[in-house]
Amino acid sequence: MENQDHYLDENDRMTWTLINKQLKMIEVWIEDTSFISIFKDFQRSLIIRAYDRVGWTTNINRTPAQKGLQVELLQMACRLRYRDCTKQALIKYNEWIRNKTRPSPELMGVVLDEGVRQGSQTAWEKALEGYLEAKNPTERYQLIGALAATTDSALISRLLRLTLDGSTIRANVLPRVLSALSQNEIARAQTWHFFRVHYHNFTKIAIYIFIFLTLIQIYEKIIVQLFLFTLDYSLGDGSTLLISSIRSMVERMSTEQDLKELKAFLTDKKLQSNQPKLDQIFEQIELNIQWRRLNEESIKEWLEKWDDRRRSTYRIRRHSNRHL
Repeated sequence: MENQDHYLDENDRMTWTLINKQLKMIEVWIEDTSFISIFKDFQRSLIIRAYDRVGWTTNINRTPAQKGLQVELLQMACRLRYRDCTKQALIKYNEWIRNKTRPSPELMGVVLDEGVRQGSQTAWEKALEGYLEAKNPTERYQLIGALAATTDSALISRLLRLTLDGSTIRANVLPRVLSALSQNEIARAQTWHFFRVHYHNFTKIAIYIFIFLTLIQIYEKIIVQLFLFTLDYSLGDGSTLLISSIRSMVERMSTEQDLKELKAFLTDKKLQSNQPKLDQIFEQIELNIQWRRLNEESIKEWLEKWDDRRRSTYRIRRHSNRHL
């Protein structure tokens, strides 16, 4: 964080991707501290200049890297609730709904997220309808992100219940849905609680549609018969899909209490067949705990000093303006 001035003029997509990823992780780790609001202010101070530079304008002459940079910056600015970003995203969402003015494909995810996050149940219902009708995997994943972006606990609960029916939300995208919900700070605790309460149901989610081809020779002719089955295929205790689902919800945990409760919960869940992957999850949480132990106090001190400098600068500017 000492090099924050360097990042203000950074135009490399990969750099901003790494910055955003690291800042999001730190934010989750320290969200229960007294200085989380200062940390969010600090993040906003990093993004403002870059955000104003790229804006919302779409340009067909932009390279894929430039388009990717724009998306990264807009996602970060809206995540941090930067006022202009959330305002522009909602405007574009409403233009799409009312006038059928569709946002550019690369900006669609940001627009959908904010439309649902700031919208009513109607906006969420429309996103669900779009998800059920979508054929393109990218569009479906964007709509999953939008559904998970809601701040309405009743809609969060509804999405969680949909993950159990095995048809609306297919088992193969379950980790993605749970991960998206876990990135929503309002939905994170509710998601993990729901998973624990309904753990047995999650292990029994059905994967539908199995196609079996068989060749039958009749009177020297080959007839291909196509059989369509619906199988009750369990996620199963210890399956890779189940472990991935668990990882998506718990890998950001960062306290000894979190780890203790997680291990206690999983003790009797018959996960031995995938124990190495489970151990990796525990190791990641232990690293998160270690990071907090080594860095949290110094980050707190640095942020408080940064906040003091910021406030002093603001007071000086305000005083100067009064005497102009």
